[in-house]
Amino acid sequence: MQGCLKFLAALLALLFVFTAVFTLLVTNFATVATNRTLVKEALAGSERVLIAAAPEAIVAALQEQARTQGLPDLPVDTGVLADAVTTLAPPGWLSTQTDTAVDTLFDALETGNVAAGSIELDARPLLERVQGEPGRQAVTAVVTSLPTCANPNDFAPQIGRAPIPTCLPPEIDANLLAQQVHANVVEALQQNPQLDAQVGTFRLPLLQNEAISPETQAAFQRLSRTFRLIQQWSAVMWLLPLGCLVFIALLVVRSAHELGRWWGWPLLGAAVLALLLALVLPALFTFFWRTAVFSPEAFSGLALSLEQLLPRLVQPVLQAWQNRVLLQAGGMLLLALPLLLLALLTRPRQVYQV
Repeated sequence: MQGCLKFLAALLALLFVFTAVFTLLVTNFATVATNRTLVKEALAGSERVLIAAAPEAIVAALQEQARTQGLPDLPVDTGVLADAVTTLAPPGWLSTQTDTAVDTLFDALETGNVAAGSIELDARPLLERVQGEPGRQAVTAVVTSLPTCANPNDFAPQIGRAPIPTCLPPEIDANLLAQQVHANVVEALQQNPQLDAQVGTFRLPLLQNEAISPETQAAFQRLSRTFRLIQQWSAVMWLLPLGCLVFIALLVVRSAHELGRWWGWPLLGAAVLALLLALVLPALFTFFWRTAVFSPEAFSGLALSLEQLLPRLVQPVLQAWQNRVLLQAGGMLLLALPLLLLALLTRPRQVYQV
């Protein structure tokens, strides 16, 4: 009978290890991913990431637009463009827009109404800088970095509303040309009816109206219900590993020694396994993302830039999750060690009869 009880306790100990690790990983991810405050804190450094990634995305968009108009690729220096983006971006503006986007997404998930979800971007600080001295400096930096024209016909193709030169004619002063390009950019912005009507405020829907089919709405409703369920009940998952410890105690614990042994070793195993997974899983995510092969036919140049940007934005969220798992697994380890010490100190002594 005692052997059967110990066998059942051993199975429960293994079940505790796997359920405790799974619960530790899942509940912490749920806590981070479903808490808008934690997500904002994790993305607090996104402004630096976005500014660093913006030049590649801008160049990809310009190259794609040039190709659609039958024009050669624009020879824009990403290093110069990075300086221009840094000059144009108002301090803290991107962080504010990121917080707005997070609030919009969470509001839509909590209400289940994707049709009403739209991200409101206040572009007025950015537009003021584009039309002012920072914009002139940025345009000058880009224009003066262009190569000299080998063919006069290559000069100043039209992209959108503002002429963007692909090269510099040797007979034209680069600073004068930059002033003219900046003036054209300002004029194009002032004549944009969308900018004029919304006074620099944009509303970007999470999904375009034509994309919100009944199937899409139903899928989003399911996602919203799952999101709210995780928010409310993720902590209940801890009842399973805690229940395993309780049943172990009921089955085999009859002394302090048995308590330390039957609880200490499962806690130690769960803590070590959770620590290893917390260190390995973010690295595996980064590795698989970097080695993933995206089909050029499936993604445009701009989309590929966004594909490269996404891991940089997800990384802070993974870091927040990893910190929480490491902290709680460390707490589990600190709980296991005294229990094992208790088992060692209270180990029954063998009595030898002479």
